[in-house]
Amino acid sequence: MKTKELVAKVEDKFLQVVQETGSQLSWVKESGFALQCLDNNPMLQKCDQASVMKAIYNVALTGLTLNPKLAYCYLVPRGNKAVLDISYQGLIYLMTNTLNVKYLHADEIFENDEFDYYTDQTGIKLHHRPNKFGDRGKSIGAFAVAYLTDGECIAVVLNNNEIEAIKKTSQSANSKFSPWVTFEGEMRKKTAVKRLWKIIPKTDKVAEATLEGINIDNDNFDATFKVKQKKVYGNIFEQEFEEVEPVETEENKEGE
Repeated sequence: MKTKELVAKVEDKFLQVVQETGSQLSWVKESGFALQCLDNNPMLQKCDQASVMKAIYNVALTGLTLNPKLAYCYLVPRGNKAVLDISYQGLIYLMTNTLNVKYLHADEIFENDEFDYYTDQTGIKLHHRPNKFGDRGKSIGAFAVAYLTDGECIAVVLNNNEIEAIKKTSQSANSKFSPWVTFEGEMRKKTAVKRLWKIIPKTDKVAEATLEGINIDNDNFDATFKVKQKKVYGNIFEQEFEEVEPVETEENKEGE
């Protein structure tokens, strides 16, 4: 099956979710972005069709766009399966738009910064004043903090040992092209944000059902989280498309 035909088979179910969840996503735009992802990634073209369709379908469930300029999420291969990969920016968008998060901030902690973190009977206390105009010293950790609409504060603080342990779970961490090499500071902050996502309270805006086949940004974190949907959605594509078959394109067809 060619990529255009494969993507087109998702349209009806995609539009159903968009209508029932009140999402502002456009099928015309998202299907175009999905085709770009498939056409530009030969590994995606080799993934089984059901997983490709489910990954596109999950775009509607999350309400995140595949627009590469926003970098909220991506279609990526995991073995012979395609998944919807949620980025750092996508997680922040989800927390501030689908949960009761009023404000979210993440940063690295350096040894010469002012930093204090503790909890008392009144709640979490976190103070960070970066030494912006002097030598900040070595990075000693990272944090992410969310302030909820009800005034509650939730924070995650990770030291270097914790960050390194998480980094080791990334399959690509040792590659020279890995963001852990090229953008280490951003990855440290991202790690704290992802940990915050896992512990932040899920409200009535969050889904009843837990999705499978969604990955949080390529680092082997728990790939499941909840989004606004109805129980009927379930594993809809696995039920209808059980065969494992590569996506056919003009390029790989000619190479046979």
